[in-house]
Formats: sequence, C-alpha cells, structure tokens
Amino acid sequence: MTNFEAIKAAINPYTADKLLIEKEIIDEGTLSADDDYSSGNKKTVASIAINILKSFLALASDSEGGFSQSYNKEGLAALIGSLASSAGLDDIASEFSSHEPSIRDKSNLW
Repeated sequence: MTNFEAIKAAINPYTADKLLIEKEIIDEGTLSADDDYSSGNKKTVASIAINILKSFLALASDSEGGFSQSYNKEGLAALIGSLASSAGLDDIASEFSSHEPSIRDKSNLW
C-alpha cells in the first residue's frame, strides 16, 4: 500500500479527487505519494486525511461526471475526531469531539 492509497483508505467512505490528495501530500512536504506506507507515517497520513475531510465540511453535496456524494456534517466531524484521536492528534480530536462539556452539581454531597 502506498501513502496515496493509505490516505484514500483513511477518508473512506468519502471520495476525494486524485489531484486534491496529491496537492495535500505536496503541501505537507514530508511524504511521497508513491512511497510505501508504514506505521511511522500514521500521524502524517491522518493529518493529510483530516485536511481533506475538513474541506468537505463546507459542502452539502458534490457531483461530478455522474457520481455524487452527500455530506453529513456530524458524521464528517465524528470521522475527523476519530481519525485524529487514533493518530494522537489530541488538539484536533478535542476540536471535533462530539462530547459537550458539562457541569455537574454535587453540592448535595457536602
């Protein structure tokens, strides 16, 4: 599996244009699309995948050449959060966490 294929797998079930993936790899600067993927590239591949998935958050749907996909913002956010969490990108994971902060009143325990 190449780094390019690993990024495609990371954004699955969403589909990104080949040029977009290649651009993100070039912009990232440390990977080559054709090099073999290794676990040492996990964080970088996740970061690239997250950048691609973030671009989908602004869309409701996308259609090109008879192919179309719709975007569920909550589902995308959950996928981004999960991908970030599994790669150790805690700042991004917390940004896309589905857990709302809450305050509990435990004054009755005093």
